[in-house]
Amino acid sequence: MWTWTARIAEDSRWVKAIAIASATVLVTSVASVGELEARQRAGTPVIETAPSENTGDRAARTTGGSDTDGGTAVAVPSAPPSSGSGTTGSTDGGTDTGSGPTSSGSTTGGTSDGATTGGTTGGTSGGTTGGTSDGGEQPVPDHGLKTQGVTDEYVKFGITYNMEGCGDAGILEAMFASATGDIGRAIEAYKRHINEEQDGINGREFQVLVADSGGTDCPEKAIQAAKQLADDEKVFAVFPGLHTVADYFADRKLPTFVGRDDPASLARYGANGIGLTQEIAGVLEAWAAFGEHWFDSPNRKPCIVRPESGVSGDWDLYSKIFQPILKAHNITMVDELVFQDDVQTAQQQSSAAAARLKAAGCDQVYFMAINPIAPVFFTSAATQAQWFPQWTFTSYMALSDTDLGGSLQDQRQWDNAFGLSPRILPGNHGMEGNCKRIYERYYQDGQGDLAAAQVICAAMLPAAEMMRRGEQLTGELTANSMLVGADTMGDYFFDAHVPLLWRFPAGGPYTTKAWRYYTVVDWNSARKTYEFPEFPTYWEYMGTNQSNGINMLERIPGP
Repeated sequence: MWTWTARIAEDSRWVKAIAIASATVLVTSVASVGELEARQRAGTPVIETAPSENTGDRAARTTGGSDTDGGTAVAVPSAPPSSGSGTTGSTDGGTDTGSGPTSSGSTTGGTSDGATTGGTTGGTSGGTTGGTSDGGEQPVPDHGLKTQGVTDEYVKFGITYNMEGCGDAGILEAMFASATGDIGRAIEAYKRHINEEQDGINGREFQVLVADSGGTDCPEKAIQAAKQLADDEKVFAVFPGLHTVADYFADRKLPTFVGRDDPASLARYGANGIGLTQEIAGVLEAWAAFGEHWFDSPNRKPCIVRPESGVSGDWDLYSKIFQPILKAHNITMVDELVFQDDVQTAQQQSSAAAARLKAAGCDQVYFMAINPIAPVFFTSAATQAQWFPQWTFTSYMALSDTDLGGSLQDQRQWDNAFGLSPRILPGNHGMEGNCKRIYERYYQDGQGDLAAAQVICAAMLPAAEMMRRGEQLTGELTANSMLVGADTMGDYFFDAHVPLLWRFPAGGPYTTKAWRYYTVVDWNSARKTYEFPEFPTYWEYMGTNQSNGINMLERIPGP
């Protein structure tokens, strides 16, 4: 153990790798892609005691809070509006300084065309989320969720992660905590932003309670954390670090942000398990369509490399889902290699894998993993074996589509890497850098662009906004009314990202994962960055001759 840590500590590339490993366990919570946990020591935000709870009916209160920088509702053009829809707001560069959310502000009927077709919600790019909650008359569908943790004075929001660095992995991650960012500070920064700059949740204090779920090496702590937040603290909703916590909340019909995303679990969760990254089946469908129509995989000899099933996901099931999708897109894999999630044998495994796949004639590698650490080993082994295939991945492999993720890989190999990403080409989104700006108003420690700040921002700001909108639309704040708010979030951006396309129609079917559009990214090792060869075109599912694309510049706020 210590021999290995001493070796990697001498190599800056491995310092970055461990930083990504630490950060990715947070990202996977947002993305709902694996049962991993943040293993880093961090301070607990101060939580004030509050009065007893009630149903949260706030018919007489106005919001009045400003939303400077932090998450903005903007008018973006629809292309084209659906039949009978309203306009999309102003003509002065894409902002609508009108009132708060209206019931016509979301796309209905379960579509996911990326546009807000019935009008826009309030807010400018400097933004306000104003409006009053006494005008809300929209009915609240019964999605079966239960409400607790809300009064006229506060809303309780729970977060779980590995606070004490439990397990051997915590020792490694503690060595590189400065590269990952301080989770406790990130929580405190965005909590203060929500309360001090956005007037909380329509005047209520947004309280954050944290619990230690122990991480993957100490699973016994997870159920304790779940019980603490759900049963003892009675939080309104949770942002869980482990599927165990998400399952506990979902089984009790309490809102959980993210959770399992295989088809059976999605059916069991119903309207719950609210996340950003698309569910696994949709990601695999998009990937196979890309493989057929852009990557030319039907005429190549592709192979799959993936982890064994375990805490990072049910990869055996994901493979079973993928096989018929590949067949439908005329893609035949020459091999499927399964590796163990064991860093002690990673070099040996990857060397053997490179030799095996080279002998099989594999010339394209579809790499499936929870984070970009495993391909570091595999790309290095491939170069040692003088095997130079093309590589492909999706954003389901968290952080793989970022410049830091790309820079970790063997550069001779990654020059042939192409992925699917919901990212926006830098310089083209009006909210670019927003999470960093907010964080740096409270802490000038250089951590605003590190993973802890970015991921906690993505967890807390949209959650607070959908609560706010739900009450403004319906006149009450409940778990079910929050989903009414989520339905209007197509014009809301907390940073530079594609539109949020949650859909919660009465009776379903539900779209509980918000990001559904991708573009192609291509690593440039000379510039140490990803290029966007098809920007601004994005696809939900690419068609023949690269059809079915949309111009994403028409769906996002301009710089």
